[in-house]
Amino acid sequence: MNRYIKNAVEKQYQIDIDTATKKEIDNIKEINVSDLTMDKDASIWDFLDFHNLVKLDCSYLPIIELITKNCPNLEYLRWEGVRGAKINIDITKKQ
Repeated sequence: MNRYIKNAVEKQYQIDIDTATKKEIDNIKEINVSDLTMDKDASIWDFLDFHNLVKLDCSYLPIIELITKNCPNLEYLRWEGVRGAKINIDITKKQ
């Protein structure tokens, strides 16, 4: 998880990701990181820790790799305007 995801989740849910309980993490159903940065070093967006994620908005980011494979409940993915050159999106659902 990059620092932008961490900061967005901490701000939206008022929890410290580093010390959050499993229950607190499991309660995270929606994350909006849209247009948070143009930092090319933030090209990997890994949401593996959020197993109950239902809605994700990651539009207008410099994404090269988007990882949501541990998010079997993901129903909504907004990613228009993504600015990565060779984008690898892994939305497989872990069985």
